Order: sequence, then structure tokens, then C-alpha cells
Amino acid sequence: MKKKYQSEMLMVIHEMAQGLYKIGAIDDVAMREYDEDCLVHDDSPGVETYTLNESEEDSVLIHA
Repeated sequence: MKKKYQSEMLMVIHEMAQGLYKIGAIDDVAMREYDEDCLVHDDSPGVETYTLNESEEDSVLIHA
């Protein structure tokens, strides 16, 4: 499933946090906070979002 980000900058921040999480530098609670702050939630329609095409590592702007 592709993740939707609130902005391109938050996408980069979230990806960095995921890397830190994978090596154990941040815990589950911190990662959930990054998810809350960076990802678009179902209750926020009409926001420009960015998705990461995980197979090609290209970001794409989506008008939701």
C-alpha cells in the first residue's frame, strides 16, 4: 500500500524516521508520532499529497 504524505518535505522526514526506526534508534511511540505528523489521514480531504512509488523511488504529486 502506498503511503500519502502531506508534503514532499514531510515525506523525506518520514523516510528518515523509518530508517532510524529500522535500526532501533527510535521506538514505536516515536514512529507513530512521525506517522501522525507526516502522513495524510482519511479525515483530511482536498489536501495536496505526495505518494512514494516504492518500486521506482520516485515521488508523485497527487491532487486529492
